[in-house]
Amino acid sequence: IGHSSILTNNKWVHYFGNSHEISQNSIYVFDLNLFTWSPICVNSNIKPREGHNTVLFDNQFAITIGGFSISCYSKKTEQETNSFVFHDLKSNDLKEMSIDRLTIKGIFTPRKDFCLTNVNNIGYLHGGLSIVKSKENPSIFSNIFKITFEFLENKGNLSEYYKNFDFFKISELYWIKLKIKDVCYEGEKIKLHSHSSCNILNKSILYIGGETENLANNKNRDFIPNKSIYLYNIKQNRMVEIHTLRNKIPPRLSTTVQNYKN
Repeated sequence: IGHSSILTNNKWVHYFGNSHEISQNSIYVFDLNLFTWSPICVNSNIKPREGHNTVLFDNQFAITIGGFSISCYSKKTEQETNSFVFHDLKSNDLKEMSIDRLTIKGIFTPRKDFCLTNVNNIGYLHGGLSIVKSKENPSIFSNIFKITFEFLENKGNLSEYYKNFDFFKISELYWIKLKIKDVCYEGEKIKLHSHSSCNILNKSILYIGGETENLANNKNRDFIPNKSIYLYNIKQNRMVEIHTLRNKIPPRLSTTVQNYKN
């Protein structure tokens, strides 16, 4: 449970997650042609995690963001995984990079149980729960982050040049530059966690399920099931509720949604 997955070239790749109440750093691939499972060797230095999400870029690079870790020594203590994991699917190289190294600390707050959607090779991250609760951090998020990546092939003696332009090495073959921006969208500010998202026609993102903030001031519950379906229009940068679909789908947590023939 608490894992993520991407689909590419008839391979269904599953990242990390929780097994027997302990966070994992394992990666498994399901071959859709052979119907077989096989593990990918993972560097032991890659932090175990769950409640994260993974997005695929250029049909080659899988980037895992966010989540938390529960170790065998402290099964009830959630520790934020303040890092990204980059996976080159061609070479199977894996590289973990802390948010501090990415110079985005203060822009992106570590979180879990959020949505991450690829639209036109750009990642859109919405919502989620705060891992470390404080007066500065809300317990549930409503913002949307636009995540863009730029990849360069490793050529000759250009390492210092790449570093000067905020690129960093993720494998023997590639360097990457990451940018994260809060889009400050208009419309309804929707606080959700453990919800699902779907790319609609490379123009919008559909959000369904999960839980939202309990505004009824019921002290027994911080969150209540989300019975609404929302649509974020990327060009208009606006979030709206699809009122005709309210209460049409029973509330649920941590589901998946896919677009089939639009």
